[in-house]
Amino acid sequence: MNDSELSTLGLMATFVSIDILKHGLQSGCSAFDIGCGSGYISAIMANMIGEHGQVVALDHNEHAILTAKKNITNFYPHLLNRIKFVHQDAWKGCHKLSPFDAIHVGSAVERISLVWLNHLKWGGVMSVPILPSNQSFDNDEVGIDVAKNGNRLNWQGRKPHTQILYKVFKGFDQRITETPVIEVNYEPLQ
Repeated sequence: MNDSELSTLGLMATFVSIDILKHGLQSGCSAFDIGCGSGYISAIMANMIGEHGQVVALDHNEHAILTAKKNITNFYPHLLNRIKFVHQDAWKGCHKLSPFDAIHVGSAVERISLVWLNHLKWGGVMSVPILPSNQSFDNDEVGIDVAKNGNRLNWQGRKPHTQILYKVFKGFDQRITETPVIEVNYEPLQ
C-alpha cells in the first residue's frame, strides 16, 4: 500500500468512526477520545456534543496532549471549554470522568479493554480498530514486544498491519455487540 492509499484509508477511517459514534455524540453527551493525537477527532466530537457536552481527550504521550491543546486553541478556541485533556496510560482509562456515551479508540489493539467497556454507558457506542486474531503485534518479524504487564503494546518500527474497525454497542438489554465495519490501518496503542 503506498502513502496515498494509506492517507485515503486514514481519512475514510475518521469519517467511518464518526459515523459509528454519531448517536453517542448528540447534544449534551459525553465522549472519550483514547489516543487523541492531534486533537482532530476530539474537536469533531466536541462540536457534535454541543456546549453542554464533555469530551475527555486522553493520550499517553505528553507531546500529543500539548499538540492537541495547541491545535484546538489555535483553530477551535470555542471548543476548549468542552474538552478535558488527560495525560496517562490509555489502558487505565479515566474512571473519575466516566461513563461515556461514545468512545473513540484512535490506535489499534489486539482486544477491547474491559476498562473501556466499563466506561461505556448502557446504550453507548465505541469505535475501535482490532487486529484480526490470526495476526499479532508481538511478532518478532515486525519488531513488536508486549510489555511486562502483558497488556500494553510497544511500537518499534513495525510495518503496518490492516485491522478491522469495529462498532461496539453496549445495549440497554445488557448485551454487548461487536460489528465489523471496515478495514483500517492504525498504529498500535502504546
